[in-house]
Amino acid sequence: MAASRRPVDIRPPLEPQPMLLRTESLFLIVVVGLLLYGWKRLPGAMRDLGKARRILKAESQALRDDVPLPKRRVVEASPEDVVSRRDG
Repeated sequence: MAASRRPVDIRPPLEPQPMLLRTESLFLIVVVGLLLYGWKRLPGAMRDLGKARRILKAESQALRDDVPLPKRRVVEASPEDVVSRRDG
């Protein structure tokens, strides 16, 4: 009597997509921040981080504003100018 073979699923298992920042991650970030900077210096560090973020955002917007957009090319053609492949 031959042993029955079950079909083998070779697809990789689906993994759930992780959330961007879960509660545990935020808690860990706060704890590490407290350990590195201490209770009194943490608000100042966060304020400086916010200032740096605003400066980066303003500078990147200024760079986008300084770069000129390429001019649009408009090609005007009449039906007589268009050659079909069937015309030979």
